[in-house]
Amino acid sequence: MANGLTPAQQEIVDSYMKKFEQDFTIVANEVNELYFKQANKMFDSFIRQYYKYKTKSYIRHWEPKPGTGRGSNLYYAKDFKIHNRGKKNPWFELNISTERMADDYQRDSAAQVIQNVMNGIRGVPPYWFVPWSGEFSSRYFAYKGEPAQAFRTFIEHYEEMMRPIFMRRFKKLGWE
Repeated sequence: MANGLTPAQQEIVDSYMKKFEQDFTIVANEVNELYFKQANKMFDSFIRQYYKYKTKSYIRHWEPKPGTGRGSNLYYAKDFKIHNRGKKNPWFELNISTERMADDYQRDSAAQVIQNVMNGIRGVPPYWFVPWSGEFSSRYFAYKGEPAQAFRTFIEHYEEMMRPIFMRRFKKLGWE
């Protein structure tokens, strides 16, 4: 009885701790998955908005002609990964990578193109460009502006956004 508990009491404490750890892991994974999906939806939403602009002479990758208001190459820049799915301490990373993008732009590299798009630039500086912005709104996060800043804000405020959802779900499992 080094800690002042009888073996029976210690067994009860141990079972509560085990249940707490299991429930904590379950809820952490649910919340991590929820916000991972939000980040994916946000990226897709911004790119979809960017592509709505109908080009006048430029033919986007894999489109038949200018002005379709569609595109697909920029979606390939999304390299989001979720780690420890279903395990303790789940986390995700939000990377933008040009490895899977077509890189045969006339004036810029794919890296420069996606950097421009994410920073609210449409066009080919210094030849021509116009600022652009988008917006994303969901039950969990809303932002209007440049996509790169939206993601910075999302990451900066992640803990405060997820805390009430985590606590609500944790309480549903009986933890007050």
